[in-house]
Amino acid sequence: MAFGCVIALCAGSARAEDAPLDANPPATAAEPAPGANGSATGEENSAPVKPDSPAEAEALPEEEAVPEEEVPTPADAGKLPPHGTVDVVHGVLSREVLATAEWLDSFFDDPRYRAEDNRTRVKVGLEYNWDRAEKSDIGLPISVQLRLPRLENKARVVLLGSPDQDLEGQTPPSGTAASRLPGAQENNFTTAVDYYFLATERLNIATRLGVRFREGTAQVYVQPRYRQLVKFDPWSLRFVQDFKWWTKSGWESTTTLDLERPLDKKFFFRSTLQGAWTEQEKDIYYYSLSFNLRQILSARSVVQYELVNGFQTRNDPLDEIRATVRYRRQFWRDWMFYEVAPYASFRRDQDFDFTPGILLRLEMFFGKYEGVGP
Repeated sequence: MAFGCVIALCAGSARAEDAPLDANPPATAAEPAPGANGSATGEENSAPVKPDSPAEAEALPEEEAVPEEEVPTPADAGKLPPHGTVDVVHGVLSREVLATAEWLDSFFDDPRYRAEDNRTRVKVGLEYNWDRAEKSDIGLPISVQLRLPRLENKARVVLLGSPDQDLEGQTPPSGTAASRLPGAQENNFTTAVDYYFLATERLNIATRLGVRFREGTAQVYVQPRYRQLVKFDPWSLRFVQDFKWWTKSGWESTTTLDLERPLDKKFFFRSTLQGAWTEQEKDIYYYSLSFNLRQILSARSVVQYELVNGFQTRNDPLDEIRATVRYRRQFWRDWMFYEVAPYASFRRDQDFDFTPGILLRLEMFFGKYEGVGP
């Protein structure tokens, strides 16, 4: 048997040497001629044709290789060249309802987003507010958020200072229950430490210990907070409960219920029911019902249409109706935004007469800011 194998090998070698160089069949690597790869049965049809000589093997070691930069990968399929963080909004639009809400909330720097966002960053702003029934107001809001990695990223230091700014670093929308609590619209400077006992996509339990300085007086407060998100596609339901205990003014409570969903690739709807109570005004409970529709105009601009109805339990319940259009745009750099928000209000203190106004805002973010883009 061994003698027969040697004869077969010698015969095969002789046939290979007798064949001219240009006699190789024009078969591809995927469909070679039977036996061209040295297999008597032709079972290894996917193997490439062997070169006829060692010289050819050295000259063409990877004759079918494609340059690395020309080989597309599945991750790159359908991608466009990046033009900035927020320019990839098309990726956000295809994500689930929570991701869309996060992107829009981050674009507006909404407290819903920042309350869960434990990143180190600084926000500096300039605001001008004109209201026909009130004097014009200029504000310089600033907020500093420092993450504490030595505490396993469960804690952060927060510094807030601005006219008309709440404890989350933003003015509560006028007419809402939170905006009607005593002192919610007054000048203050706040320093605090937040600690997260539990922080997940669906559940967040945290507390804040801080000091608020207002008109030369200081007040210490503790603020436990509970947030839970329930999804029943395409809707999402968010429940947030805030308690605050002040050393001088006692307890406060704010309860917020959001119901939200996308309406289309470029529209997102949210309705908010909010109630607020403070120990300073035990006999009054403030509540509000808000509707807002956000529309993505481009990768760098979003508009929000908002209607707020403010109520209270004393005498006639209706206190204010306010309609606002907020146009917000990213410009020049990924970390710069401007906002134009004209509004029309009908307030009890103005006998429900038509009262126009406008808010102009400029904001800049420094540090690790990943609030835009997917």
